[in-house]
Amino acid sequence: MKIAPTVFKVLNYEDNIPITLKELIQRRTTTYNLRGKNILTLPKINSTRQGLKSWRYLAPKIWNALPDI
Repeated sequence: MKIAPTVFKVLNYEDNIPITLKELIQRRTTTYNLRGKNILTLPKINSTRQGLKSWRYLAPKIWNALPDI
């Protein structure tokens, strides 16, 4: 599975996306006017062995690493 295109679909096409994927990705809310509109929150992980390799952690990390255009 390709992570970045899947995150894009979850953020933009909310009609055809399963609820389980929507629950895994959360946008970061802030009161400041920042350049990045779609910054995602990184969840806290309990174990570094499995937590850092999970889709729940990797998807926001990869999405946040993409440059804003």
